[in-house]
Amino acid sequence: MTSPSLLNEVRNFRDRRDWTQEDLAQRTGLSRPEISAIETSRLVPSASAALALARAFGCAVESIFHLPHAGAVLGGASARRFATVPGGVG
Repeated sequence: MTSPSLLNEVRNFRDRRDWTQEDLAQRTGLSRPEISAIETSRLVPSASAALALARAFGCAVESIFHLPHAGAVLGGASARRFATVPGGVG
């Protein structure tokens, strides 16, 4: 199964604040090349990087990052495998 792309609004959030990539890097502790790679979807951020971005923008992670069709993932084979794990959801 191919994993879906993670869409993001990092550049939109940054542009609305009139911040450069360097400004955002300093506010998050990420490097400017990391910010660029996340904005262009060349890099899927770690959980800690996504949380740092959300903190800098003052919003929830889900406001910045989303899947194109979350239902396709939730109803897919990986969801069925997860549901069979003891203590898993489902």
